[in-house]
Amino acid sequence: MNSFTIKDIESLTGIKAHTIRIWEQRYNVLRPKRKDTNHRVYDNGDLKHIMRIAYLYRHGYKISKIVGMTEEEIKQLSLEETGHKGNHLYQVYINQLVEAMIDFDQIRFEP
Repeated sequence: MNSFTIKDIESLTGIKAHTIRIWEQRYNVLRPKRKDTNHRVYDNGDLKHIMRIAYLYRHGYKISKIVGMTEEEIKQLSLEETGHKGNHLYQVYINQLVEAMIDFDQIRFEP
């Protein structure tokens, strides 16, 4: 299992660390673990989940609507959204590559 800091999550998703903290407090988007120093630590599942949320958020979905969905609905909607936003397809591919990399899924990683 990999662990990621909030700065790592910020870099990979494009969502500011401050915004991620607010989403955690207001909407329980993620429930990060804590180090002894009380710093947030995110796992692979957290990263994949927030990447999907970030993708939908950047494509006009309000966070209040996204958090009302199940994890499977978020995943499905992010895939459906791909068809509607052809010029943003590259971001979906990047997200899928990162997910394949996290899961060590060589079949999904190769074209």
